[in-house]
Amino acid sequence: MDADRLLRLLDRADLADNQRMQELVRIVSQTGGTRTAEYAEQLITHRVSQQLQYPFSVDSYPLATVPGPEQLYLGNVIGTARQFTLEEQVLRRHVEIAGATGTGKTTLLYQLLTGTNAPFWAFDRKQDYRQLLHVQPDVLVLPWERLGLNPLIPPPGVSLRLWTWVFAELFGHVHALLSASKNRLKYDLATVYRDHGFELHPRRYSEDLIREVVAGTRSMPPDPRPDPANVTYPTMVELQQQVEDGGDGSYKDRQYGATVANRMRDVTDVAGPLFTADRNPPLEQLMTQKVVWEFGQLGADIQNFLMEYLLVYVYTYRLANDLRDEDAPLLMFVIDEAKRLFSRHKEQQAAAGEPLANDLLEKVRGFNMALLIASQEPRKLTETVRANTYTKILFRLESGDERQVMANAMGLSKPQRVFAESTLDVGNALVSVGPNEAVPVAFTNVDTSEPVQYEELVASQYAQWDAVSGDPASDTSSSTVLGGAEQTEPTDTVSVADEHAEKPVTESPTQLSDEAAVLLQDVVEHEFRPVTERYPRVGGKKAGISAKQELRDNGFIREKFVTLQTGRMKLLELTDAGRTYLMEQGTEVSRVGRGGVVHRFWQYRVKHLLEEQGWTATREKADADVLAETGDRVVAVEVALRDRAREVEHVRDRLAAGADAVIVLGKTRAICEGLKQKLDEEGLLRPSVVIEVVRAFEGVQAVE
Repeated sequence: MDADRLLRLLDRADLADNQRMQELVRIVSQTGGTRTAEYAEQLITHRVSQQLQYPFSVDSYPLATVPGPEQLYLGNVIGTARQFTLEEQVLRRHVEIAGATGTGKTTLLYQLLTGTNAPFWAFDRKQDYRQLLHVQPDVLVLPWERLGLNPLIPPPGVSLRLWTWVFAELFGHVHALLSASKNRLKYDLATVYRDHGFELHPRRYSEDLIREVVAGTRSMPPDPRPDPANVTYPTMVELQQQVEDGGDGSYKDRQYGATVANRMRDVTDVAGPLFTADRNPPLEQLMTQKVVWEFGQLGADIQNFLMEYLLVYVYTYRLANDLRDEDAPLLMFVIDEAKRLFSRHKEQQAAAGEPLANDLLEKVRGFNMALLIASQEPRKLTETVRANTYTKILFRLESGDERQVMANAMGLSKPQRVFAESTLDVGNALVSVGPNEAVPVAFTNVDTSEPVQYEELVASQYAQWDAVSGDPASDTSSSTVLGGAEQTEPTDTVSVADEHAEKPVTESPTQLSDEAAVLLQDVVEHEFRPVTERYPRVGGKKAGISAKQELRDNGFIREKFVTLQTGRMKLLELTDAGRTYLMEQGTEVSRVGRGGVVHRFWQYRVKHLLEEQGWTATREKADADVLAETGDRVVAVEVALRDRAREVEHVRDRLAAGADAVIVLGKTRAICEGLKQKLDEEGLLRPSVVIEVVRAFEGVQAVE
């Protein structure tokens, strides 16, 4: 073999610059045909073969044989007896994980989360992380249906002016709003804040100044705040109404307002009560816990907004309160399918611009926030991700273009690239940490194969959900027999004698303002009146908001939302405390139907829609939510606000009792799909059983 061929062979094995190999090539070229040249050639080919089979120099990486107290044991270095460990502090400089589906990314993330006692927030799109309960029972799993968030409430210590800008940037980026539409959103935000007593002007500070504040290089003076005892924050629904009704009336302004309003309806209509809360769960407390945020079945834009909102919330909170390094515990964030949040495509769009989360990747390290970013398509991630992740982990990738992106970022040699393409098995990956050369690792397995069913989740987590949300779901149960011959609608009339027969009634010390008393009486007399239609009866919007807050602070009402085909509507529901107060004032309180106000609203609405079609409809007759009759046909209608097994029993019992058809109206599309699956498993999914989203029932022209 001549010297040129040997040099090409060395180049293939990435050994062309190796001094010993260069010396052997020189010997071959000078002593060609001799036994010396033959021996030198054998040494070269043997070294090339070794390099191609195992192109790694593990001595270049500080590998442990026994993990230290601050190290996470993750697996073994392939081809050696050494264990592979990572120091916990390395995670604080962020980790990028790339690999095809089924290669081991999620299992590795399980290891990283369970190998340390540090709190974490895992953003879960596919219910992959609730299985962590098998190995860490202290994990809190929060399905989005159990959440109520108000993104208009700034973190403690964060300027309201700053948060106005942050919210508009977050919302604007997710929905690719142009600057004019974002400015309109900021103006409407300032308006609803002022309606709640805050002094705020959206254009008082420049965009550049606010960006410097977010970057941590400038500070912003505190906002003038209303009396803390009376402070309330607007909700997303109020903001949506302001966007729809506000503006200066010009053609362009109406166009900008319509764009923002459409995007907001996309969020509030799809996500239901998620964004209609007037308060937040204890997010500062959750920063010290292991939390899985389940976002499955939500649209991609809403998922992205949630992830970016929660990430930026933590950062701005720690920034405003100067919680750095040792002052704040390490909080790890798991961001799977990261191309949606850190989209290279969006980064290059003038409209969307760079996401705040992307801009903060470098800055959050100083506040003990570690991002574990996983993707099947690293080529679609922003360049900022690649530049700010200290540890990079490459599992098998089918696409050569995707492999090349990671190989370049990790500085892989040609043989290492071949190894990554042809040799990596499931659970094996190449790992590079900072400037160290990559090493091949066989990660250990975390056994979380057994799924956690929703019923198990409820049993283990319900008390924590209650504590986090502060507003457990209303019970909408009803008995399970379709029979009897009631001809009138039952009325639950509550009196002092009924509820307080064994204890004397004492005068309530609560003294309500005139406006609050009028509003409370209006809730009693008109249960399903939208809240915005109540305000004129108490002196206008500002007085109405104040009266509503007074009633809520006394625990007399709670706010609930229903989604109609025409948009969202807020209802006010009387609480037990409010009912007791009214009875002590001599007011009799009655209601038709069982369950919460949302359940009763749909019973009421369905009844009237059926009556408009010529049916005789009665609520709570024969234990059906609504029983519709015409001639010799009987149709039972059930309103399902949850995907629960007892809804299946309701259908079974209605059919067994002789109903010609059963209509199940689910609160959301996801609930409908879940009920269809349960009914199918029980053999009850038949032509006489109809399942539909409840708001779609408004468009039904006839019941066949």
